[in-house]
Amino acid sequence: MDSASEQTIGNAIQRMSRGGERLVVFLEGHGERQPLSSESTGMSQLVAQLQRSGFLVQPHNLVRTQSIPQNASFAVIAAPQQDFLPGEVAVLKTYVEQGGNLLWLQDPGGLHGLQVLEELLGVQIHTGTVIDANEDLQAMLGINHPAVVPVVDYGKAELVSKLAGKQTVFPFATLVARDPQAGTQEGALVWQADEFLYTLPASWLESSGVLEGAVKFDEGSDDQPGPVPLGVSLVRQLETVAEHSRSEQRVVVMGDSDFMLNSFIGQGANLDLASNIFNWLSADDSLLKVPVIRAPDTQLELSETAGAVLGTFFLFVLPLGLLAAGLWIWWRRRRR
Repeated sequence: MDSASEQTIGNAIQRMSRGGERLVVFLEGHGERQPLSSESTGMSQLVAQLQRSGFLVQPHNLVRTQSIPQNASFAVIAAPQQDFLPGEVAVLKTYVEQGGNLLWLQDPGGLHGLQVLEELLGVQIHTGTVIDANEDLQAMLGINHPAVVPVVDYGKAELVSKLAGKQTVFPFATLVARDPQAGTQEGALVWQADEFLYTLPASWLESSGVLEGAVKFDEGSDDQPGPVPLGVSLVRQLETVAEHSRSEQRVVVMGDSDFMLNSFIGQGANLDLASNIFNWLSADDSLLKVPVIRAPDTQLELSETAGAVLGTFFLFVLPLGLLAAGLWIWWRRRRR
């Protein structure tokens, strides 16, 4: 069986396993990552894979609707660059308090008005950038920037249980950890939290903002030594009064959005990780054990010389050849 047929069958099985389409809404209006964009900074490659396996991904503007759809499996905050309005923050706060699932991707920098959400979830999101300046490691992995860090160590969270032995890559990420004081205040939400995606021990959180040149760890600053956690998974038990039953609320907070972008989703096991996060948040736990079947490579990579030769052939040689053939046929017919 070829890879295309295998992928088609695998995606069909996943869609059947879900028992229905899973709606995922990406919040927009604050400079977030665009899920449907085919640019290098968009997420169209990931979204195409998700849609083939049974997800429906839609952008969603809180100013337009003032709510999050009740039929959404979860909402996504994908690296906002502008502040949320107080009313939007209130909608998000209510959504979480009422048991809504959430994926929060936060790049280094400010929280843009989402400090209330950080406190509600009991996490600490830092403003610095994680660095790994090991030049030998960069050369081995083909990485040319110290802020592009590899991860080979995963925590005990269920959504990364099958990634052992695989490598994921995170460009320009920040530290995300469980707040030691979480849940101690009266009325605070009680979460079971698991930190995951630990960077290598030689890495650190760089607080100065200087990422070029001979960057190094400074013990007298706010730099924090590695291993550095890049994500936290959160679970909260919910009780349904009408049915006297319990269900789970799930949240994932990550200090990076770049690993899901078109320019990085094909690196290492990034696609596997992203797919696992979406499956876990939609409570499709049985699909966490199913490996992602990638589409066959449809891109043709050519050197500059080969590209010039092909360009010359199609732009000049082929048209002139067709013209010459036409003139020859015309001349033969004229002689008859």
